[in-house]
Amino acid sequence: MATFALDQNFPEPIVVALRTSLDPVANLMPVHNMNPAYAELEDWQLLLQLDRQHGDIVGLITTDANMLSQSREMLALAQTQLTLVVTQAAGHDPILATGLLFVYLDRICHQRAANRPQVWLLAAGPRTPQLPRHFLGKIAKRNQCIIEELRAKFPFE
Repeated sequence: MATFALDQNFPEPIVVALRTSLDPVANLMPVHNMNPAYAELEDWQLLLQLDRQHGDIVGLITTDANMLSQSREMLALAQTQLTLVVTQAAGHDPILATGLLFVYLDRICHQRAANRPQVWLLAAGPRTPQLPRHFLGKIAKRNQCIIEELRAKFPFE
């Protein structure tokens, strides 16, 4: 089972509850539980420290998408074999970030490259509702007919 370091922006009680209620695919260890001093490190220093001092840690999970545009952080990551998981566009919503993480955690663990660094960028995009007509159109097309023919087959009166 892979062990990831988890930054301080993820609510521990929710992470623990989800991890214990779902099939555990990864061990998520809060950075401050590993070493309280780690909370004070710059992100690039933390990446190097995790790689050099914690052979059991395979990556860092963070809400800080700014890391992806920082030279030092990306250069440090490139020197490691860590997987960086970033929940983008979660803003300051720790529940959204945690939900995104658990949606993709299984896939990340199974597709993680053990011998090279990776970045997984998780995002929740805006969603809009669809009208039933949209799906009816697809069903009609698949059945080589038009929506009105479907309605005639299944009258509701």
